[in-house]
Amino acid sequence: MINSKLITKVKKLELKINHHITSQMVGAYHSKFKGQGLNFSNVRKYQFGDDVRYIDWNVSARSNDIQLKEFEEERDLNVLIMVDISASNYFGTHSQSKREAAAEIAALFGFTALKNNDSVGLALFSTHIEKYYPPKKGKQHILSCLRDIYGFNGAEKHTNIKHTLEQTYSLLKKPSAIIIISDFQDFHYDQALKKLSKRHTVIPVIIEDPREKKLPNLGFIELEDPETGETLVINTNSNDSQEKYKSLIRTLIADRNKRFRQAKLTPICLSIDQDVIQPVLQYLSS
Repeated sequence: MINSKLITKVKKLELKINHHITSQMVGAYHSKFKGQGLNFSNVRKYQFGDDVRYIDWNVSARSNDIQLKEFEEERDLNVLIMVDISASNYFGTHSQSKREAAAEIAALFGFTALKNNDSVGLALFSTHIEKYYPPKKGKQHILSCLRDIYGFNGAEKHTNIKHTLEQTYSLLKKPSAIIIISDFQDFHYDQALKKLSKRHTVIPVIIEDPREKKLPNLGFIELEDPETGETLVINTNSNDSQEKYKSLIRTLIADRNKRFRQAKLTPICLSIDQDVIQPVLQYLSS
């Protein structure tokens, strides 16, 4: 049975997001993702300045002229929105959690794709893809995806981005646009990310809570990793503890950013204490 509060929440989100989607926004989106796939169209006589890589040598051998393959852009695009539903993404010290922010971003990409007549899929992941909606067109399909982003309860608390990306590579045969929404609190997914980005257009969307970057001064506290369940008692008033924590966060961020640079990807960085929609709009129009 579908929760009526969840339906209301998704409807409000739909109204909010559609307010941002203009013809200019759809045009920017199309420009960002065009050329995902090319279909063979015809052959024609080679002309000076043409790319020699597209010469059809078989056809040319049967004729007196050098013939060139022509391609046309595939009109329909597959957009796969991947949302991290591991335990750390329930965290949120402001007006919303990271997972709620992820729903807003998914809605923005989903409804924009709908306006552009593209197919939208959804993958909810933790250590693996826990729920998968194959790319499909239609408003009701997108609304179903959004309801699950809010309401689906995953079986795993941990994150394994490497395994998830490997699964995605096997699932998608057609060149697609892949939006990965996560806090990316994981390691060792370098090669899987590079491999996926060679076949598809990959956009990492990093969602962070600024409170995770600094320890509050509360004296002795017990910290629990939401994914591993490990606990640690520390004195937050200690300068040594504060510096060690800051150093750890800096290392994690530098390591994550290095992965994206190596894969030649530019992530969208969002903070849940601020509007998460505007940075995405700016990214698409850049």
